[in-house]
Amino acid sequence: MHIIIISDLHLTRRFDKRKFYFLKKIIEQSDQVIINGDLWDYYFLSFSQFIQSRWSQLFPLLKEKKAIYLYGNHDQEKWCDYRVNEFSIKQCDRFIIKVKNCVLRIEHGNRIAKAPDDKYPWITEFRSTMATVILLSRKFLLSKLGKERLKKFNIIMISWWKNNRKSNQWLVCGHSHVKEYNSSQRFINTGYVGYGIGQYLKIDDNGFQLVEDRY
Repeated sequence: MHIIIISDLHLTRRFDKRKFYFLKKIIEQSDQVIINGDLWDYYFLSFSQFIQSRWSQLFPLLKEKKAIYLYGNHDQEKWCDYRVNEFSIKQCDRFIIKVKNCVLRIEHGNRIAKAPDDKYPWITEFRSTMATVILLSRKFLLSKLGKERLKKFNIIMISWWKNNRKSNQWLVCGHSHVKEYNSSQRFINTGYVGYGIGQYLKIDDNGFQLVEDRY
C-alpha cells in the first residue's frame, strides 16, 4: 500500500515543467492518489481551460491510480463539470479511509476555517480582481509573517476537531498551505505544491509520513 494525499496545487494556464515532472514522479510511485482540493485555480482560468491545458498530460496517470478528487475553495464543484472523470474515479467534499487502526477524515479544510470566498460567495464573481489580489499577496504569504497568518487556519481547524473527532480518527486537511503533523490532536495538514516546494502525505505499511521535497 502506498497512498499519497496532495492538496493546493493551484494549477493555472502557466505550465511549470519542474512541477509537472515532480507530480508525475510521486504519482507514478503511488498505488493511489487523493487530491485534497485546489487542484486548479478558478481565479486564473476556467475549468475548460484547465482540461485543455498541458496539465492534462497527468490525467491518464491519475485515472490509472484511481484518484479521488475532493473539491476546495479555489476549485468548487459548481465550477467543474462531468470532465472531472477524466482524472478521477470519485469526487466529493469529504473522504474517509481506514489505515490500520486509524480512520482518516480527509477534507480540504475551507468548510471549517472559512476563507473570504467561503464567507462572501459574491466575491467569486470578481475573478480578475481576486486574481490580482492573490498575485499581490503571494510574496507576503510566502514570508515568515505570512505563514504565521496562514497558520491561524490550522489553529481554527484543530480547535474545531477537538470538539468533533471520534476515537482513532485523524483529520487530514490542506487549505492553509502550512504543513503540520500534530499527533496529540490527530491532525495533519499536507501543505502545498508550488514555488519549488512539494509537500504531501505519504501513507504506506510503515504508517504516515509528511514529506517535503524540492523540485
